[in-house]
Amino acid sequence: MNPQMKIECEPYLLGRVVGNKWKHINKIKSQVKCNKLFIKHFILSHDSYFYITFPHGCKGNALFAADMLRKRVDEIKLSVDGIQVKCGKHLVGRIVGQRWCNINQFINNSKFNDININYNDKGKYFHVTGNREDSLQVIEFLNKRIAEAKEDVANQSFLKVDRFAAKIDRLRQRNAEDTMSEELKITVPCKEFMKKNIVGRITGKKWCNMKNIIKKCRVKDIRYNNERFYFHIIVDDRLQKQVALNNAHNAKKMLENKIKQVKKDMRQKEKERKQIERNKKEGGNGMKKSFSSASLSTISSTESNSDQRV
Repeated sequence: MNPQMKIECEPYLLGRVVGNKWKHINKIKSQVKCNKLFIKHFILSHDSYFYITFPHGCKGNALFAADMLRKRVDEIKLSVDGIQVKCGKHLVGRIVGQRWCNINQFINNSKFNDININYNDKGKYFHVTGNREDSLQVIEFLNKRIAEAKEDVANQSFLKVDRFAAKIDRLRQRNAEDTMSEELKITVPCKEFMKKNIVGRITGKKWCNMKNIIKKCRVKDIRYNNERFYFHIIVDDRLQKQVALNNAHNAKKMLENKIKQVKKDMRQKEKERKQIERNKKEGGNGMKKSFSSASLSTISSTESNSDQRV
């Protein structure tokens, strides 16, 4: 009977030690270069282990195979089966980048050998598997990216969020407005701009005009309803009711003044445009008149010259 060597291995590690289609075991056997050396694994009720069977003349090869197998078991022990990092589905694109470029760049720069990162759509979480120390670095990176993505979404104005989030926000806003008392429902209509895409002139670049009003008047938020075409001033519920209402009415006045200013600028630009067109037309008519008078003078001069010759 050929001698044997026994190498212990926890049952939950066997699959990863062996690999898909015995990939890692076959790799060890190919490096040992002994045709009669066999590696088998056994699972009992409370124990599991590998058996290396070898002929008498291949003891050195068997020791080499056993050493490689123990190293493989130790490597897998240091790795983790999977860590979940919760993340909303609407943030995934911002975190991973186009074609997962952010994740791939991080893994390549960190020079990780055995790390896998996937996103579970049903559970809404990132699944990290691989070396334990490397996994902790990946989790730290993911948590940082998730916090940055949440901050970006929170800082975006109502008109700038992605389509799905915008629809949800509009539904919430509409439900809140429908159930809100008339006293707290402070709106500024803007229907005259419904056919013209110039709401941005009122709100300013990156919502700067609205942020300025919110800061000065101490209101909670100002949003634009692009289905009913009005601005909605949200009262700050942390203040006393009367103080909050006064602040909201001050914000309404500032917003109405801003709308009047935009209307005035638009009318002025329209006048300038019409004046430019009028000047162009008058300039063309003047050229025609001067041309006709010059042609008449040349004709009369030629006629007088012909009379003198006769």
